[in-house]
Amino acid sequence: MTKIQKLTPEQEAGLPEWRNRWLGFGLSTEPCDFDAAEAAALKTFDACAIKRPPVVLRMASPWAALLGTAIAECIICDQVDAQVDAQVDAQVYDQVRDQVRDQVRDQVYDQVDDHLNSPLRWSYRGASLWASWYSFASFFVDHGLLRESPQVEAFKHDCRLAQEAGYIYYGRRVIAISDRPHTIKRDDQGRLHCEDGPALAYRDGWSIHCWHGQRVPGEWLEGRPPSPADALTWRNMDQRAAACEIVGWHTILDQLKARVIDDSHHPKWGRLVEVDLPDSGRERFLDAMCGTGRRFALPVPPSTSTVDEAQSVLHGGLPASILRLAADQRT
Repeated sequence: MTKIQKLTPEQEAGLPEWRNRWLGFGLSTEPCDFDAAEAAALKTFDACAIKRPPVVLRMASPWAALLGTAIAECIICDQVDAQVDAQVDAQVYDQVRDQVRDQVRDQVYDQVDDHLNSPLRWSYRGASLWASWYSFASFFVDHGLLRESPQVEAFKHDCRLAQEAGYIYYGRRVIAISDRPHTIKRDDQGRLHCEDGPALAYRDGWSIHCWHGQRVPGEWLEGRPPSPADALTWRNMDQRAAACEIVGWHTILDQLKARVIDDSHHPKWGRLVEVDLPDSGRERFLDAMCGTGRRFALPVPPSTSTVDEAQSVLHGGLPASILRLAADQRT
């Protein structure tokens, strides 16, 4: 078989449809077809000429699958790795795998994987949450661009598993197959996000709470947000930023007794205030209302001295006179 130098026009034209197909697998919340997943897992073992584990567990979440493997294996830590290699091509890598990765792996899979970081790990597969990798590797297999081999045959079964299940643990005595999540909520940038509950949830109740892609304590989004003081002093800085957004900068400014530096006396144009923040000292914010009547506070450079200057800074340096005119037209 000759080396692949370039996709044909027909193959390249099919990349968007291919990408969307794998996005569907990676973001699916349909219940796992455990019969199909189990059959694919066992065929992968057979294709790799590896002895099948005697026990197959069907679990509701990756966390349950991890615990099930730990219990079944006890202290056995031998690994079975059925991963296979495939040739790569830059066009597929850039146009398919990267786009699926950005929407599936970088948010959904990474959050699950980080949450399961544990010394009790055996060989595992992200299954549907590894859709980014499978999206590009399977392109070559399904389009006949790889020579048939035992490795390719094993990969086909492994790929089928990725289309059916949510997470897999392989042990010496057990395979634990996880269901897909029943809830995946994201913001307009594709990041895991939900303001009033879990952004990622499984049918056994295991879940992950996220604020615009940042994992946060569940109670913050379910009726027990952090206090302004806790939000400003939270140890993890990424979570601290999320906490301040959840509490609302306006609430924080009120509690910290913000000092008014300049006041336009117009709620939508706002006022410039200064507060003393833990760790960072004096900071200035534009405190104003948006068109929907919601109050917000946006940080501006400490050297900002007027509301007009703050508005200009926040709008990329546009003169305040132009911004005022636009604001008046919207009113």
